[in-house]
Amino acid sequence: MVIIWIILGALLLWEIQSVWYAKHWDEELFVSLAFSRKSTVRGESCELLETIENRKLLPLPVLKVKFQVSRQLAFEDAGTESSVTDQYYRNDVFSVRPYTRHIRSLRFTCKKRGFYRINGLDVVAGDLFLTHELPKSLPVDSQLYVYPRPFRGMDFNGALRQLNGEVTTKRHLQEDPFEYLGIREYTPRDTLRDVNWKATARSGELKVNQKGCTAQRSVRTGSFDKRGGLPESILRRGPSGQHFPWTGPDRLGEAGTFL
Repeated sequence: MVIIWIILGALLLWEIQSVWYAKHWDEELFVSLAFSRKSTVRGESCELLETIENRKLLPLPVLKVKFQVSRQLAFEDAGTESSVTDQYYRNDVFSVRPYTRHIRSLRFTCKKRGFYRINGLDVVAGDLFLTHELPKSLPVDSQLYVYPRPFRGMDFNGALRQLNGEVTTKRHLQEDPFEYLGIREYTPRDTLRDVNWKATARSGELKVNQKGCTAQRSVRTGSFDKRGGLPESILRRGPSGQHFPWTGPDRLGEAGTFL
């Protein structure tokens, strides 16, 4: 007879806790997801803070937190409870005692620039005997901006200051106004700004300044795409006139050839 009463008491306790958990398990339960920063740079690490707070006397032996995010965010502790298909699906399991707060930091690496957002999560709780699953969807709005990695290229200002170079050439597309060779007689192709008026006054005939031509020792070729950055492959002209790709990270080849 005692065994029967024990069995009936256990069944009554199981039924009471099942009804009680079904009605009150989600009261004063707060679950949130938030990125540690609002913005970051591609290739850098960031953290996703997973916070669970239980502000009631009723414990939660098992609480599952499920959410999905872009697979371009590579989490370091991706285990067997996670899966990656078109999205990254994560399932974290907690055991929450009364009046406690749990904060879990999930570190990940941003593989691609863009805008990433988590706009919801699902929580699944279990009763005291783990016989029923109690699901619920909660709204979440976590946003992260991932910007392109800054480009660190050559110093264009220094390159522009050396456009005239130091090598004298016999022929060029344009004369160097700072390379003075002497004075010669005026020809119909000369402009008035080239006339040397002092030499003209002394000789009684029009005299013009003769300028030389210079070329830079190295050939620098740079181009920007529509997004405002340097492309991965830049063409340079080699000593024999052919073109070949160059993918240096910081400098555009300074050891060019004479043209």
